[in-house]
Amino acid sequence: MSRQIQIRRGTTAEHENFTGAIGEVTYDTTAKTLRVHDGQTVGGTVLAKQSEIPSVATMIPDWDNMETITNYPTSAATQYTATQNCLVVMVTSSAYLSQFHVYINGHQMLCGIGNNSNITQSCQCSFILTTGNTLYIGSNNNKVIFKSMYVIPLI
Repeated sequence: MSRQIQIRRGTTAEHENFTGAIGEVTYDTTAKTLRVHDGQTVGGTVLAKQSEIPSVATMIPDWDNMETITNYPTSAATQYTATQNCLVVMVTSSAYLSQFHVYINGHQMLCGIGNNSNITQSCQCSFILTTGNTLYIGSNNNKVIFKSMYVIPLI
């Protein structure tokens, strides 16, 4: 037979006056969420529910068409602004040239692999955007194809 594990629990008000042990997990019966404790922080750290995690569209407005570089903002005039801290991961696959520039707050970062051998190559580029950062992408070649792009919220 399986074993039942029960953790300490209490209301939100009770948690606000409670300092749990290092590594202790408690259940907030009012907010219906978990809190993780470090032995020092009163109330612990509240863990987010899935419904509280914002969507990609909320974090980077209009981030909805991820097929080719021509569908991305390619100048400062059409840049995106992050509304929340997030990790961005771009994976490309392209023949000839698989290099592109990412501009964050106007600062350029070169990503990718270049070749002239008609060989399809893949590359991955990851970076962090903080709230208010602006982003646009540039390329000398419109053959860069984004296979996938992930925007992961940092809470």
